[in-house]
Amino acid sequence: QMCIRDRSGREVLDALARFLQATPGRVVISENGPDGQTDLSLGRCLAVLEYLTAEKGLPLGRFSISTSSTMRTPPAQRQLEITLLERNLYQ
Repeated sequence: QMCIRDRSGREVLDALARFLQATPGRVVISENGPDGQTDLSLGRCLAVLEYLTAEKGLPLGRFSISTSSTMRTPPAQRQLEITLLERNLYQ
């Protein structure tokens, strides 16, 4: 079990959870970087997913995780992407 250790990280995720509670839609969590370490990426995605579902009570069925970026160019450093999908993309 991974955890969100950084206080500022938890604060950002808490704000995101409040937003997602008020906003319907599916969410894709991805974490990636220039090094291509997908095991690290998946572990971090799972930690965020667990925090949002177990700690904040959001339904697991709203989420997907990915190691693919939505950015056109690879990021210069590791980063977390959280994408809210438009309803017409998944219905």
